Amino acid sequence: MAEPLPNPDAAPAAGAAAAERRLRWVGVLTAMAAAAPFLLDLVEDPATLAEPRNALWLAAFAAFVGLFWWPGAESVGAECSKPQLPVLGLHALLALALIWLVPAPLFAIFLVIVAAGLGDALRPSAAVAGVVALTLAVAPIFVSTHGWRDGLVALSAFLGFQLFAVYALHTAGSERRARRALAGVNRELRETRARLAETSRAAERLRIARDLHDVMGHHLTALSLNLEAARHAGGEAADRHVETAHGLARRLLADVRQVVGRLRREEGGADGAGGIDLADALAALGVGIDRPRLHVEVAPDLRRVDDPERAAALVRSAQEMITNAVRHSGADNLWIALERRDGGIAVVGRDDGQGAPVKGEPEKGEPEKGDLGQSIEMGNGLRGMGERLERLGGRMAVSNRPGEGFEVRAWLPEA
Repeated sequence: MAEPLPNPDAAPAAGAAAAERRLRWVGVLTAMAAAAPFLLDLVEDPATLAEPRNALWLAAFAAFVGLFWWPGAESVGAECSKPQLPVLGLHALLALALIWLVPAPLFAIFLVIVAAGLGDALRPSAAVAGVVALTLAVAPIFVSTHGWRDGLVALSAFLGFQLFAVYALHTAGSERRARRALAGVNRELRETRARLAETSRAAERLRIARDLHDVMGHHLTALSLNLEAARHAGGEAADRHVETAHGLARRLLADVRQVVGRLRREEGGADGAGGIDLADALAALGVGIDRPRLHVEVAPDLRRVDDPERAAALVRSAQEMITNAVRHSGADNLWIALERRDGGIAVVGRDDGQGAPVKGEPEKGEPEKGDLGQSIEMGNGLRGMGERLERLGGRMAVSNRPGEGFEVRAWLPEA
């Protein structure tokens, strides 16, 4: 019995679920570590449990920890949805209650845990606003309990921890969202490719069947009639019908050979009608991508390219431009243009994102990396694109404008 093929999307999904579980347990263990001294005091002196303040604190702490498994908190790493908003708000209120009931400086760690949740689920500006609001809410109790100097020092320190947690979790969440978006795009591309391949095969089968019917149908009918007439006739009439049947058979064989030869020429790309439609191929690359918005422009005389290898190199270059823009640029728009330039064919991708980080001056002998004379870190995708183009006699160049956008130009000579 054949084993099922592995699902390429299963590994990213399992990794995201494992990351969510680890984040929850880290939050729980951090909360337990912060509460451990107070809990040990209650164990050593059980009589203090009779105090309403301590009983309320234990109830609030149990609710704070229990919220990590609330169904509305399952979408770790996604944009904040309506079910998450009450969970985040309740977590923040419970953290404030824990600090106001027992104003120990160590309990400010609960605010750091809440800040991590805000950074993972909200936009950075909203998360920072929430952190500032929570810090101001506990400022009176810290100042009144520990004095101006010590209270402000503790608040400043924990404010820094909260901002760090917001940044760290926002970065991790953005990376998970990018991986999920790319997995979705790859899934859509695989499905589209499979549908296009099946449609192409069906259309090819239909065309071959129509050609064979047109070529063979008439001759076979005439051949059958002449053979039937020869069977019933005699003498010279039978010979005439047999000779006619032989001629029809030879003509039929020649026509079949002509059809097969045409199919072979089209498969090899000798026939222009068998070229690759680059406009459709580039448009298919944008299926399932919401951001950045893809704008494709193809010169009318470049809709079809006969050379499959060159067409594949151009499409793969555009695919790498789209992948880089989705993963790294933070752009709202990406423009892909296919045009004739410098006696060849060029694919130009330009976005309006943040550009690539500059790592310093280019080393001696290093290939051109950008129009601005800046050296950037080239990933495997861009290096692979450049190598593929060079094998076909082409080249690649980039223009990096930090804060304004990034441009990649892939060029191939005419075949």
